[in-house]
Parts: sequence; C-alpha cells; structure tokens
Amino acid sequence: MDDLAVFRDSHPRVAVLPPGMPIRAAGLWEFLPYNDATLAKTAPLPFRKAVAKTRNALLSASSVRDRESALLALRTEYDRHFGSRSKARNEISLFLYTGPTGRGVHRRVFRTYVDADWRYAAHGRGAQAGYLFTGDGFLNKPKRLVALKAALGPNRLSRLLMLQVPHHGSRHSWHAGLAAALAPVWSVFCSNPADGRYKHPHGEVARDFLPYGPVQVDCERPFHTHQNVHYET
Repeated sequence: MDDLAVFRDSHPRVAVLPPGMPIRAAGLWEFLPYNDATLAKTAPLPFRKAVAKTRNALLSASSVRDRESALLALRTEYDRHFGSRSKARNEISLFLYTGPTGRGVHRRVFRTYVDADWRYAAHGRGAQAGYLFTGDGFLNKPKRLVALKAALGPNRLSRLLMLQVPHHGSRHSWHAGLAAALAPVWSVFCSNPADGRYKHPHGEVARDFLPYGPVQVDCERPFHTHQNVHYET
C-alpha cells in the first residue's frame, strides 16, 4: 500500500485507501485524495453497501454502455443519500493533493505558462513542493481547514506550490484569511469573470489571494507547471 504500482501495467490494482494514506508512484510522487471528514459519519452501512455494489459493477463493466449505466447508478446512490442540489454535491467534492515525496533528488525547476508569457518563480520550497486541487469543495469555515490540514499533514501544506482556489473563487466556499493560511506560490482561479451568471471569482476572494500569485485560467488561458524529480545514484 505504501507504493501502489499505478503506472506499472495496464491493469492497475484497486484498493480502498485508509484516510491519510497516499498512492505513491515509484517512490517519487504521491497522490493523496481527501473528502470532508465530517460527512463520513452520515454514510450509514446500507449506503456503503449500495455504493460498493455499484462500484464493483463500474469496475467490472466490459463496454462503454455498461460503464455509463454503472456510473449513473453510482451517482444516483449519492444523490439519493446526500442530495442532488449543487450545494449537496459540492460538499462531497473530492480534493486531491499531489507532489514529490522527497525521497528522490528534487531539481528546483519550476516554470509556468500563462497567456503566452513565461513567468518564473524561485519558490525554494524543496522536495515536498506540491499541488492542491479543491474542486468545488468548501473551505468556508476554519474547522474545515483544520480538518484538511490534519489529513494532509503539516509538511505538505507548508510547502504548497500551487492551489486551485475552491469553487472558481466563490465567496461561499471561502473564509477570510484562507489565502494566508495556505500561502501557495500560485493561486489558480478556474473561472470566467465574463460569465454574468456566477460572477466568479468574487472580489473578496480575489483580493485575499492577491499576494499569492493569482492566475485566472479557462479554456483559452492555460497554466502549466514543470518540476524535475529523480533518483541520484
């Protein structure tokens, strides 16, 4: 479990990860998923059994049609239990931390590509510098941030290179001081300010992250990073 061979062949192993345990690739890179831990107690045994059944059907599907049918059934179970409204779905949004494990030698090569201009950052955050993707999740209360920090551990978050700002920069998924608490080198807003329906990012969120390399991206404005991590013999 310490080093799942996720890239070794075309048939990856599937396992249930205990909270806080990452998936590691070749001992050099890790992936650590996270869900809001407070919601775990609301998932009773019948719900977990129903999810296990539909999950197994999804994993064993032999055609696109079967996979789509199993995925729809899985989504239906979550909607039935947690609710199908946008807030209910956002609350169970998956977070993902990914970055070097620190076991190899880390060359401090970091480049970003934004709006056709190269911008460099001498981040100096060492072998643990990583990335946190928050999806449409909520970090709107200090206790939710505390739970996230407990799950990821202090070393990962203290050297955060890039943060995908929760829910396109919505004020409803944020609380004052969140930017300073995470202090990433780059704060990525996946949003379209010209879309008048949602007006993301909201002004107070954008201002909070102003000292932390805010970057707005969409289908036309990309953002790329590059790091080299390798073994040295």
